[in-house]
Amino acid sequence: MPLNNVRYIKLPYTPRYPDIHKALEAHRHNCLVWHRRSGKSVTCCLHLIKSALMAESPFALYAYIAPYKVMARSIIWQYMLYYTSVIPGRKISESRLSIKLPSRNGLAEIRVFGGDQPDTLRGLGLFGCVLDEFEDIKPALMTDVVRPALSDHQGWDVIAGTPKGAGNYHALYLDYKEKMDAGDPDYFVNVKTVNDTTALQEEEIQQLRNLMGEKAFQREMMVDFSVASEEQLIPLQSVYASQSRRLDKRMYEGAPLVVGVDVARFGDDKTCICLRQGVYVEPIIQIQGESTMDVVSRLTRIYQERKPDAIFVESVGVGAGVVDRLRELQIPVTAVEPGGRAIDSDHNFNLRAEMWCKMRDWIEAEGILPPDEELATQLGCPNYEYAPSGALKLESKKNIRQRLKKSTDLADSLALTFAVPVLSKKELDLLSSYKTIAEGVEDYEPLAY
Repeated sequence: MPLNNVRYIKLPYTPRYPDIHKALEAHRHNCLVWHRRSGKSVTCCLHLIKSALMAESPFALYAYIAPYKVMARSIIWQYMLYYTSVIPGRKISESRLSIKLPSRNGLAEIRVFGGDQPDTLRGLGLFGCVLDEFEDIKPALMTDVVRPALSDHQGWDVIAGTPKGAGNYHALYLDYKEKMDAGDPDYFVNVKTVNDTTALQEEEIQQLRNLMGEKAFQREMMVDFSVASEEQLIPLQSVYASQSRRLDKRMYEGAPLVVGVDVARFGDDKTCICLRQGVYVEPIIQIQGESTMDVVSRLTRIYQERKPDAIFVESVGVGAGVVDRLRELQIPVTAVEPGGRAIDSDHNFNLRAEMWCKMRDWIEAEGILPPDEELATQLGCPNYEYAPSGALKLESKKNIRQRLKKSTDLADSLALTFAVPVLSKKELDLLSSYKTIAEGVEDYEPLAY
């Protein structure tokens, strides 16, 4: 029965953040980055309920999605039952986790889903959707299932969660924030640290800081994406510190100039050419839509003009064609197979893991990176685990692409500059002179004096 004859309904709820509800109603795409125990799930729950009650359509469907259905039930279902208990004509289905409510002009339904069962969402037309604890939800669910489900009715979405390092949630946050800052009225981002709310008492906050440890506290209570998760190889804090270091030309003069080339393999990918000289990385060259021969021409010019000490090209797929053509032109180039054996195979699962670990150590020690936010995001993205042998194994490119919906081309081109140690031509000439001297000395005793 529609609510035409109902004057008002008073829900058992006092908004903790009244302005947030107004903002959510004013924007189509919303991202809430709130600290743990801030009340974000309850806020999202009431936004769903009010939207359902105020729906103009004779039948409107809304969804709450958590990473897993069992989690969805434990997080939101009891809240849904409690806050809708005063609504006349409410109908509940425990088996479907569904609540049907009378709306302005008909009937509205709120359903609770788990991201681990994406097929249950396919084919639905949604008027609004909340995705909670988004970091643990596979990005494909948002892009391939939820967004199409919202398109028919131009439905709204609320992405909520707490940072867990530089992952898919961080990427979406940056995307929404960029569009909001550019003035797009459809996008809204709100960040709340534990200092921005009164959800927890000061004594409790201090106890949590002691219990969680400083890194976890900064990440989950101060909502700092730059603090790495336990599985994140390169902390964003380290990347930002590297980008803020002051550069003096004397810091890298005389160091070998190394070129790393990650060749595009898919339509949206970019060929990236990175030039690193000692501690300094130049702004990375990005190429999209150019042929293999165009890439070869660019590298030929770089070789002729800059005289690099080494050129490393990833030889997987179309990269092999670049390597072959450069060799035909008698340009010294080294083909790199990231899946190949690492130099230190006891500690690194393959060469790719070894390159990234060397890059991480360089970033944390002395590296100076260009101020590129996309590069920072890519560097902070890969997670790691340990193989049964104990060797460090980096997250696969395929999995990263599924999470980010793009490749880490920029970061991979930089990693390639660490494929093998490189000496400058001056250093090689010096070593050669030492060898010549040693060959001319008979009965040489290094400890004689």
